[in-house]
Amino acid sequence: MKRKISTERFIILIGIIFIAIILVVNLFADFIPHTLKTADVHKAENTTQAVTTIPVMININTANVYILADLQNVGEQKAKNIVAYRRKHGKFRSVDDIVNVPGIGKNTLEMNKDRLTVE
Repeated sequence: MKRKISTERFIILIGIIFIAIILVVNLFADFIPHTLKTADVHKAENTTQAVTTIPVMININTANVYILADLQNVGEQKAKNIVAYRRKHGKFRSVDDIVNVPGIGKNTLEMNKDRLTVE
């Protein structure tokens, strides 16, 4: 004998599954790779043309490890340090506060300042 599930229970089950998926995605959001580049190089009939686009602003309060690692002089480890610092101390109040992160100094800040935001 087949067991029937009511429409109400089915909708509740779908809702629970949906919420679980959202929680898992948010939990691992810092580890999902993103590809944001400011320039692409295309080859066209024996010549190389550089196509420049508007620089992507990076919000240091929301960016994940892979986006932060794309900054100049910031590899994966320093990006992880930024995310860990943000989780421990809360949001950055200004872009200049990033120098409080271990491994991030004034030079790294100056190299990237025009691409960083805290909005």
